[in-house]
Amino acid sequence: MEFSEDLIQYVFSWLPAKPIYRFKGVCKSFSEFSTNELFAWTQARNLRVEDDSGFFIQSSISTWFQDCDKVEYHSLPGEQLFSGVPQKSLQFLENTGSKVLASSNGLILCQNTKTPDDHNLFLCNPTTQTWLTIPTPQDLGKVNWPRRVVLECNINNPISDPDHQDYMLLIIQPPRDWVPYYECKIYSPKEGTWMEKKVHGFGPRRLHLDMPVYHNGAVHFVSYCCDPSRRRGSVYYRPYIVAYDINNDTTRKLRLPNDARKGSNDTLHESNLGIFKWGSRKSSSESICLVRLKKCVFTAWVLRDYDSVSWIRIMKIRVRAMGLMEPNPNYIAGFTVMNGKTLLFATRKKVYSYNMMDRSQQIEQVCEHQCQYGNWNVCFTSYSNTLHPLGIGAATLPDIYKDFP
Repeated sequence: MEFSEDLIQYVFSWLPAKPIYRFKGVCKSFSEFSTNELFAWTQARNLRVEDDSGFFIQSSISTWFQDCDKVEYHSLPGEQLFSGVPQKSLQFLENTGSKVLASSNGLILCQNTKTPDDHNLFLCNPTTQTWLTIPTPQDLGKVNWPRRVVLECNINNPISDPDHQDYMLLIIQPPRDWVPYYECKIYSPKEGTWMEKKVHGFGPRRLHLDMPVYHNGAVHFVSYCCDPSRRRGSVYYRPYIVAYDINNDTTRKLRLPNDARKGSNDTLHESNLGIFKWGSRKSSSESICLVRLKKCVFTAWVLRDYDSVSWIRIMKIRVRAMGLMEPNPNYIAGFTVMNGKTLLFATRKKVYSYNMMDRSQQIEQVCEHQCQYGNWNVCFTSYSNTLHPLGIGAATLPDIYKDFP
């Protein structure tokens, strides 16, 4: 039985990029359509609703320390055949001392710390081994700044507009010099310029700017749990979530669950808070998940109703009860939630996964890692290997041995 080329392309457009590349050597037509821009956009659009199959892991310490330049990519259990990043891309990121700042639908935003000028930001599709430099805001060019970036792809119909770029890029800077506002910079891909805004209403607490959640048209940040400078009885004594509506330039504060706020200013046993996307991308039930780690106990809540800020606790479990068998489980180097259900956390040498929707199962070891530096934590960046084009101006990754000695 013979199949038309259109049907073959349609079927392949639902596959991750890795198996598509494996079929390139089967016949000439496979090789041609895998590099076709329309096919690439279609495949990226189809995989937008699928789960991410792997993640990048790096040290959270400043990359001024050369030993911390290592970038590792690992597949989730059972995804090794469908997920991966070419070694050349990983070598390029490591050789340039790049920090992976954000990821969305196959694209990653990176900072090249070996080039401290106004061109140290770049978008990259590590699967297709392409990149595109992004002008760095003038006041950030010589600063090795931590992750404060939101990258969100929204594929509509890019082929109808040859200049179309489907991503939103936003940088949030905390107040400086005692000013009462946050600096927000939004990048226009079509014009290649940054638009600056001064945004009030973020509150006095420090925010976890390295774990934004884009939901309901707003970017959400959770405040740090412990802030001894806040006095009991003050409006901002307890931690909170800030929602920044980009289009309307408005902010809103979302209260945390009462049991999540208890002991929030306990300096002896400080809690680590994080917010993440929750629920399947295929459904309309996506929400926000709040995770607290305190004294080796993970507790998680899901925002059940956004308007009324109603939470429900879905999990409270000690890492030992998950099945962690390491001799010293008292140190968690970092954690995240992938695909709206999987808790991913790192110890000093290993990464584990835990299904928060099926807690009858025990944790599963994902991999070993070499990204921790001293007592500094690690950071995760979820990734889906798509053929997502970078648009006009994109180039093939340079030869790392020739161009980056």
